[in-house]
Amino acid sequence: MINGTFYEGVERLSDGQINWDSVTESLMTVFKNANKDIERYIKQDDNLMDEALILFNQTQFNFGQSF
Repeated sequence: MINGTFYEGVERLSDGQINWDSVTESLMTVFKNANKDIERYIKQDDNLMDEALILFNQTQFNFGQSF
Protein backbone atom coordinates (compact mmCIF):
# COMPACT_ATOMS: atom_id res chain seq x y z
CA MET A 1 0.00 0.00 0.00
CA ILE A 2 1.82 3.07 -1.21
CA ASN A 3 0.27 6.54 -0.99
CA GLY A 4 -3.00 6.41 -2.99
CA THR A 5 -3.62 2.79 -2.06
CA PHE A 6 -2.70 3.58 1.53
CA TYR A 7 -5.33 6.31 1.75
CA GLU A 8 -7.96 4.07 0.18
CA GLY A 9 -7.24 1.15 2.50
CA VAL A 10 -7.12 2.78 5.92
CA GLU A 11 -10.01 3.06 8.34
CA ARG A 12 -11.87 6.36 8.33
CA LEU A 13 -13.64 8.30 11.06
CA SER A 14 -17.29 9.32 10.67
CA ASP A 15 -16.21 12.72 9.31
CA GLY A 16 -14.05 11.09 6.62
CA GLN A 17 -10.66 11.75 8.20
CA ILE A 18 -8.13 8.95 8.55
CA ASN A 19 -8.28 7.11 11.86
CA TRP A 20 -4.55 7.29 12.56
CA ASP A 21 -4.98 5.24 15.75
CA SER A 22 -5.97 2.24 13.61
CA VAL A 23 -2.85 2.39 11.42
CA THR A 24 -0.31 -0.21 12.50
CA GLU A 25 3.26 0.78 13.26
CA SER A 26 4.62 -1.39 10.44
CA LEU A 27 2.22 0.14 7.90
CA MET A 28 3.12 3.62 9.10
CA THR A 29 6.82 2.81 8.68
CA VAL A 30 6.22 1.63 5.10
CA PHE A 31 4.21 4.78 4.40
CA LYS A 32 6.91 7.09 5.82
CA ASN A 33 9.67 5.28 3.92
CA ALA A 34 7.69 5.52 0.68
CA ASN A 35 7.22 9.25 1.20
CA LYS A 36 10.97 9.68 1.85
CA ASP A 37 11.73 7.78 -1.37
CA ILE A 38 9.31 9.94 -3.33
CA GLU A 39 10.87 13.13 -1.95
CA ARG A 40 14.36 11.84 -2.80
CA TYR A 41 13.33 11.01 -6.38
CA ILE A 42 11.67 14.41 -6.79
CA LYS A 43 14.88 16.11 -5.63
CA GLN A 44 16.97 13.99 -8.03
CA ASP A 45 14.59 14.85 -10.86
CA ASP A 46 14.79 18.56 -10.02
CA ASN A 47 18.60 18.37 -10.03
CA LEU A 48 18.64 16.62 -13.41
CA MET A 49 16.27 19.20 -14.87
CA ASP A 50 18.46 22.03 -13.53
CA GLU A 51 21.55 20.44 -15.10
CA ALA A 52 19.75 19.96 -18.41
CA LEU A 53 18.59 23.58 -18.41
CA ILE A 54 22.12 24.81 -17.74
CA LEU A 55 23.51 22.68 -20.57
CA PHE A 56 20.74 23.82 -22.90
CA ASN A 57 21.35 27.49 -22.10
CA GLN A 58 25.11 27.06 -22.65
CA THR A 59 24.54 25.74 -26.16
CA GLN A 60 22.21 28.49 -27.30
CA PHE A 61 23.50 31.03 -29.79
CA ASN A 62 22.91 34.61 -28.74
CA PHE A 63 23.34 37.93 -30.52
CA GLY A 64 26.53 38.76 -28.61
CA GLN A 65 28.26 35.68 -30.01
CA SER A 66 27.82 36.89 -33.59
CA PHE A 67 30.54 39.56 -33.31
